[in-house]
Amino acid sequence: MNLNSKIKSIIKEPSGWLYRLKIAIMIVGIYLILNIFGMGCPIRYITGITCPGCGMTRAILSALRLDFSSALYFHPLFFLVPFMFLIYLFGYKLKIQYVKVFWTAITIIFFGTYLFRLFYTQSDIVLIDLNNGFVLKFIHNYILGG
Repeated sequence: MNLNSKIKSIIKEPSGWLYRLKIAIMIVGIYLILNIFGMGCPIRYITGITCPGCGMTRAILSALRLDFSSALYFHPLFFLVPFMFLIYLFGYKLKIQYVKVFWTAITIIFFGTYLFRLFYTQSDIVLIDLNNGFVLKFIHNYILGG
């Protein structure tokens, strides 16, 4: 297989890293658009409840500025993002069992950290504020007549 056909197979193959990178770029683009329009996290905007990844963008930006104490404050698992991104891009080259174990462990770690931050810490990052969620506002203003 020559280099040209190999590149074409990577680009056309849905499991190829370039295809996955395109999807990641689209997700980041959607997230940026939501932020430009003031929505931020769609889960928090709709429900008023923060998601397990809440604070991650601020944590990554803090880490890029080498402010690791702020990064830990915003999200204590920020250091896992590069590994997650690499497994997302190149996980198709690994045995499927390893990838499943990795993503299962990441899910458990994230939800465990989320629940701990939500119920056992006094944080302004992870919180439940149903009154500011779109759903409750919609019900209050349009269904109940506000």
